[in-house]
Amino acid sequence: MNRYHSLLRITESTRASKVSATHGSKARLLPNIIILIAAIVSAWATSAAYTTAVRPFSAFALALCAIFFFFYIGLFYGAEALIHRFSSISLDDTFSTPVVKKLNQFYTFTLNTRSIIVSSATISIFWIPWFILLAPGVMSWDTGDQVAQWFGISAFGMQPGQINAHHPVMSTVIFGSVLKISKSLLGTYIPGLFVYTLAKLLVFSTIFGFALNYAHSRWNISRRFSLLGLAFFALLPVIPVYLCIMVKDVLHLLFLAPWIIMFFEGLRTHWESLKSVGFTIAFLGLSVMSCLTRQTGAVIVIACLFFAIFTRYATVIARLLLGILAILTCAISMWIFPHYAYPALQVVPTDSQQIFVVPLQITARAAKDHRAEISDADKNVISKLNIYSFDQMADQYTPYSADAVAMGRFNDRSQLKNYIPLWIRQGLRYPGSYLNAFMSVNSSWFAFTRASDVKATDVPHTMESNYIADTYIRTNTNPDTFGQIAEQTNSSRNDLADKLYNSIRMIPGINIFFYESLYTWIIPMFVLFTLARQRKTRKSLLYLAPYVLFLLSLLAMANSVFARFMLAAVLLTPIMLMLPYRSADE
Repeated sequence: MNRYHSLLRITESTRASKVSATHGSKARLLPNIIILIAAIVSAWATSAAYTTAVRPFSAFALALCAIFFFFYIGLFYGAEALIHRFSSISLDDTFSTPVVKKLNQFYTFTLNTRSIIVSSATISIFWIPWFILLAPGVMSWDTGDQVAQWFGISAFGMQPGQINAHHPVMSTVIFGSVLKISKSLLGTYIPGLFVYTLAKLLVFSTIFGFALNYAHSRWNISRRFSLLGLAFFALLPVIPVYLCIMVKDVLHLLFLAPWIIMFFEGLRTHWESLKSVGFTIAFLGLSVMSCLTRQTGAVIVIACLFFAIFTRYATVIARLLLGILAILTCAISMWIFPHYAYPALQVVPTDSQQIFVVPLQITARAAKDHRAEISDADKNVISKLNIYSFDQMADQYTPYSADAVAMGRFNDRSQLKNYIPLWIRQGLRYPGSYLNAFMSVNSSWFAFTRASDVKATDVPHTMESNYIADTYIRTNTNPDTFGQIAEQTNSSRNDLADKLYNSIRMIPGINIFFYESLYTWIIPMFVLFTLARQRKTRKSLLYLAPYVLFLLSLLAMANSVFARFMLAAVLLTPIMLMLPYRSADE
């Protein structure tokens, strides 16, 4: 009997060793697979940026893959080792210098009013110089057109008094109301723009301050790591410069950012937080506004809610409440608001083709590469669907922007039933053209360089570093629309802001933080790499859901140059980097 038990223990020990070895092998393999994927995509994007084509098996593409693979190995493993020094609470007291100890005493990062105010005020203080330089605020071209409609000026081909739904109607309502109230009361819209910009900066600083305190208090992130996050929000010029812009993308983040924090809290508590009426009402309000202020917002919010429902991290009652919240969010944003608000505001619904912008861009590339091979029947379907004919799409195709072949509406939407199978069929026939088109138009999300002219078609073309674009430091509106009532807001202060921003951006070492692909590809892949290394892959995937869905939504954009599209990736960076180092709650 004793011999039997001894053999049984040996067998169980051997089995446990094999399981442990298997898990260890997977833990070593998965991070390196992530690195390989990161390298391949970066290599393909770089090739597309230089040559408008991938050619995955060419010597150039293979050499780039090897270079990026070894680069990412050094970067990811080195960054992980560096961050690990800041990921343990015990390091705060063991290795802290006197300066760090004083900072720890001042910045407690606890969830109390004083600590949140300290964190938020610190961020605000560093943003004030940028606000002074850019006051009363900056308006983009699209925002000018939106506000012009609210003032009764024709824009987007609409009649005076009508509002085109090409841009989110809620953003038009908010922007137009702020400026019109100011003009009605004070005779000028500038005070309204000033107050709106200042209030927005204060709200965002509070959101970021709260997020850092939340990460330390609820995830047990070290104070050192939290201080790094505070420095990121306070010192990176990209953030205050873009937050000073009146533009729909920033407005959307005003609702999505706190929604994500509440989503995290729901996951942490297994949605027991929904027992609080205040939490539930606030979460519903932010869900609705996140959907109404960006076309892809509904995809992010609704998908995340349904992900939460169909997991084991919620009780039956919590799942029921999440289902009700999802239904209410859909009903309010997709039916109630359009049904009642559109007629009252004279909104003209548009036949939006946002989700088909990149597919049409890909079709245009196939048309350019294989014009003679595509059947007349397929050409006819494409010409009927789009506002541009098949031949126009082939002639007007530009690799790095879809604006020349897809302009926001269809000619005959009923042709979609014929176009979708056609698109799949052509993809199987011309995979090279599809890959080249996709990687070219999205190259800036993944590469360190890009074509200096987004309309470039010739090869070779002039290249430039893939820095975050800074085209919104000055107000630039359409003279035919908002220009009819526009007042001069640009001054020498804007010129100084431009010089200061670009001077900081060109500092060696600091310039790394100005690359688009750092936030849209490198950091997301590093987060996945770190989670894989720490085997935190279950609940972490739910935490990552809003972040990943936002990044995927970038692939539907007409180009990968405009930084306002990817601003959320920048703002979420500190919290996403902290995610792998939270206390395990898998």
